[in-house]
Amino acid sequence: MKSWLVVFVVVVCVAIVATHEPPPRRGPTWLDIRATQLHVGPWVADIPDGWRDLHELVKPKLPAFPVPGARTILYEGKYGGRIDVFPLTRITGDGCKAFAEMVAAQAEGQGVTITDAQGATFNGDPGCMMRINGSDSGLFLIRSNGVAGVGVRCLGEGARLDGGSACDKIIYGLRLEK
Repeated sequence: MKSWLVVFVVVVCVAIVATHEPPPRRGPTWLDIRATQLHVGPWVADIPDGWRDLHELVKPKLPAFPVPGARTILYEGKYGGRIDVFPLTRITGDGCKAFAEMVAAQAEGQGVTITDAQGATFNGDPGCMMRINGSDSGLFLIRSNGVAGVGVRCLGEGARLDGGSACDKIIYGLRLEK
């Protein structure tokens, strides 16, 4: 009788294991409220479709960008991505390479390099563009005008300038609040 009981228990355990499906992988839990714009200093930009403000997460596991007044938006799709927008001093022209060298010096030893620093123009405003290489690769953009500067760091999904990416929509979509 004991051998039948052992066989029965083994068969039941095998059946349970064989038919068990792991629980569905849950993504982040978002609040019901959804921001449509982000405000950084005197700048404002529309949040692109498919992106959410970090503060809309029920339990954020990612730290906010460590600059006062910064805003972080996250891609809510399958592949992830992050865009940080933060107040920054006005930097243009020759200041781009010097700024890139300063950032690279601070990142030394953290496995991050800064390359391809160059001047850029965003909707007529001067600025800078550089590539971030390392575990979090992407773009670092700076837009300046006569009033203020703003930095945009694009990582993961959307970390490209191709006319339709979220990074494009933020850097070109920034406007001064009235």
